[in-house]
Amino acid sequence: MRTLRIRIAKYNLIGMLTAKNLLYKALDYDGFWNSSKRMRDSEPSKARKRQLDSLLHAFQISKKNAKSSSQIQARTTEKNVVWETIYSTSKSKKSLGRLEYIKTINDFQYLTYGEFLADIDREKYRDTLQHIVTLVETIFPDETKIIDQNSINLVSLFRNLYSFRHLAYNTFETSFLKLARSQDFLSEEEYCYFYKQAFIRKIPENFTEIDELLCILIDPEKRSFTESEVNYPVFDLDILDLNWQKNLYK
Repeated sequence: MRTLRIRIAKYNLIGMLTAKNLLYKALDYDGFWNSSKRMRDSEPSKARKRQLDSLLHAFQISKKNAKSSSQIQARTTEKNVVWETIYSTSKSKKSLGRLEYIKTINDFQYLTYGEFLADIDREKYRDTLQHIVTLVETIFPDETKIIDQNSINLVSLFRNLYSFRHLAYNTFETSFLKLARSQDFLSEEEYCYFYKQAFIRKIPENFTEIDELLCILIDPEKRSFTESEVNYPVFDLDILDLNWQKNLYK
């Protein structure tokens, strides 16, 4: 079977801030530096969060944009049963309306949960949606009658791919893994690290296509900004991380 690839414009402008910067900053912050109140109160975490907030603002990703009427259409089965999104949280025993649910999350979660996509005109994703439809039809030719652009839930698509990317990032790429390896040599940890790196090198093109698709979903307009335009705070994260680690092991 011939494999179709989604052709996505690359975000590699030198010296400019793009959706790729936002994606990687989210991945870097999410997980270790956002794992607990203690970690969030650390200087390295606060610095990352300030940079992240600057980028969220630049790309106008804020739960203030949330609408009660989602751009994501409810799905209808062959028996005309309508499946709508149901919102709930661990703190509430009943289902919530969308705006009620949005109040329970912050802007960072509004991004990582993909909810921002429910508030953006789907027309901006027409080409991307068509690429996805073409690919899915190629993989599942017997299902072409029920596959169309309106059947694709962009919120679910983003959440699914971001969750996978986040897991892979924390396993293989997080900067703290490199930081932790600078401590006392531990044979078992070095052994595991060796095999993790060997595994990631065998993945074709690594995560390039996933990253590019996530970037298109974040910013279909492919905008770019200078640091001064968005008041992007600059920190030497390597120094902050090392100082934090030195204090941790005192």
